[in-house]
Amino acid sequence: MAAIVIAAVATGRCIVTLLPEIWFDVDPVLNSTRIPGVWPSWLMVMDVVLMAAAALGLWAEAGSRRGGSPLVMALWVLPLGVAGAWAVMGTDQVRVLLPWIAGFTGAVAMAHLGRDAAIRRTALAVMFGVAGPLALRGLEQWAWELPDTVSWFAANRDAVLGSMGLEPGSAEALVYERRVLTGGPTGWFTSANLLATVLAACGVAWFGLVVAAKVLGRSAVVGAVGVIAVAAAAITTALTGSIGGVLVLVLGLACALAGLAMRWVRTRANWLAMGLLAVSALAPVLAFGMTAASGSTSFPGVRSMLIRWQYDVGAARVFVDHAAMGSGPAGFQDAYTAARLPGAPEEVSSPHAMVWEWTSTLGVCGLAWAVLVVVLVWSAASRGWRLEPRTDGRVWCVVAGSMLALLPAVLVACTDWGDIDDAGRIVRVAGWISMPIFAVVAWRCLVGSIAGWAVLAAVVLLVMHAQVEMSLQNAASSVWILVLLGLAAPVNSGVGRGLPILGGAVAAALCVGAMWVGVLPQFRQDQRVVSAATQLVSAVADSTPPELAAARDRAASELRETWAISGDPLMMVHAAEQHIAAARNVQSDKAAAVKWLVLAEEEAMIAFASGRLVGGRLALEALGGQIALGESDQRVAAAVTLAEQLCRQDPAAAMAWINLGRLHEQSGDISQARLAFERAIACDDANTIDVLQRLPQAVRSMAQRATSSSPVLR
Repeated sequence: MAAIVIAAVATGRCIVTLLPEIWFDVDPVLNSTRIPGVWPSWLMVMDVVLMAAAALGLWAEAGSRRGGSPLVMALWVLPLGVAGAWAVMGTDQVRVLLPWIAGFTGAVAMAHLGRDAAIRRTALAVMFGVAGPLALRGLEQWAWELPDTVSWFAANRDAVLGSMGLEPGSAEALVYERRVLTGGPTGWFTSANLLATVLAACGVAWFGLVVAAKVLGRSAVVGAVGVIAVAAAAITTALTGSIGGVLVLVLGLACALAGLAMRWVRTRANWLAMGLLAVSALAPVLAFGMTAASGSTSFPGVRSMLIRWQYDVGAARVFVDHAAMGSGPAGFQDAYTAARLPGAPEEVSSPHAMVWEWTSTLGVCGLAWAVLVVVLVWSAASRGWRLEPRTDGRVWCVVAGSMLALLPAVLVACTDWGDIDDAGRIVRVAGWISMPIFAVVAWRCLVGSIAGWAVLAAVVLLVMHAQVEMSLQNAASSVWILVLLGLAAPVNSGVGRGLPILGGAVAAALCVGAMWVGVLPQFRQDQRVVSAATQLVSAVADSTPPELAAARDRAASELRETWAISGDPLMMVHAAEQHIAAARNVQSDKAAAVKWLVLAEEEAMIAFASGRLVGGRLALEALGGQIALGESDQRVAAAVTLAEQLCRQDPAAAMAWINLGRLHEQSGDISQARLAFERAIACDDANTIDVLQRLPQAVRSMAQRATSSSPVLR
């Protein structure tokens, strides 16, 4: 039962929207306070449930007198001390940390519980049943939602960009437009790449299950369902447009076929798996070498890998700068901006690489988790794929696990059922019904080495893709991948009961700690954020600009109080955003506008002092507003000082240097303005990867004129 709960929680996270925070696009224009997903606090509850099941499962192993693996246990526990130190810093750290901790806890428990053939078979079946609802959701998005979204955005482009605070023609607006107009299905994930990764792995595994069904003489119905699963997963993966996802699917199928056809491949599976992991880790380096040698990024996939090379170098610099404790799980993005290569256009929240993911955020101890993944892959390739030819077990356990996995999705759907059209409702219900059906069919076919080899191929390719994608950073996909990896890699049967008892105690302690520093403060924060957003949106009806500004001020005040409870600097970021918007509402009233801008500056600087670069940018925006309203030269001097600090913390950002140049220009320091504009042009010239994220032509032309020999800047 513990294994079923772990598998169900890991799978259920893939079929419901997980919100990293619930204050997003909150504006009276959008009326978007309804929460279409799982709050962060309830996501943490799911993590606690998973870890509690892991604790009970490990204690059950001890009760059965099966020992544990000292190496696996040690690698799991080693980074927990550093993780705990970061967790007490604020809920923003916990939100990133807890899925990793839950995923590894579940993986370790499954590596021990999976020594029982019936448990492995049942849990794997539940996890691969996710192919049904994910594929149907992706097809629904491709056929209906995405075309409707593109049409609506085209008709309301300026209003949408304005409500998000984006200036038409800016780099941010252009990138946002590109994602809206060219994006593929995402399922319930945050990106098409993540949906493609999970479905590609499911497609590879289901291919093996179809072959196993034929060899085992299963019925035509079982075979037909398997073929449908393979086709749906493969088609949806292709529709996402994810090169990495398609590559995972193709390579996975090739590995599965090679292993089924050639005995020498199966006998050397562990070394082949290590080789594939090494090649994927070196892919960005190879792409950089090809680009340097040829001077071209036109080769398929090279441009994407070149961007990953930039991520790797930046993450390595972050690790060198924070080797002992890391930058913090929530601090990578800001640390990366200070360390990124010249011309690296993106400010990523994840290094998109398994090793750098944990070493850059948790320091040298984080390397233990990367080693643990490699150890589990070795175990899976050495013996984990040899599924026993046993057919014992109870099918009702598979159905129960599938129904438990569907529970979060059904509960969330109850809150927004009235906003879903008939086609969306039909697809969701069909997806829910398909999950236990797919799981039962998978359970029928997960017997023998053919099915086991396909599972191994899927797992190895998942870990390979995690070297160049953020699949082990995302709160949904990371737990599913890690738990699946643990299931595919049963540890050796040891002696004694000490290690499983100790592992269960650690998992139980993690549950208590997660409740104390995560669930309870996050739940209080979520409630107050929803209250603030609801008050803000309810104030829009027939309100005058001063009344709307006052409503924003009340929302900001509640967010400030929330920050005092949770220590989450994002609350101060959002408070500053509301006060800046309030100032815009009352521009004709200079005194009121200045009051809101001063408050915004104060709140943004608190976030900036907590390590959030966006806080510094908002503070500079608030200072700019005060200067535009005719405030004293002292404000200009303060803005120059802040702009210089932002340029030091993000030296590759062309727009940061543009802002500094403009402020020097306002203060009368023409020579320093010229130097800042020259630096901005150099940063812009270095960005050869993504032209949409270069300076707008009007801004660049202004900077070029300012650096000319003309003594007068215009």
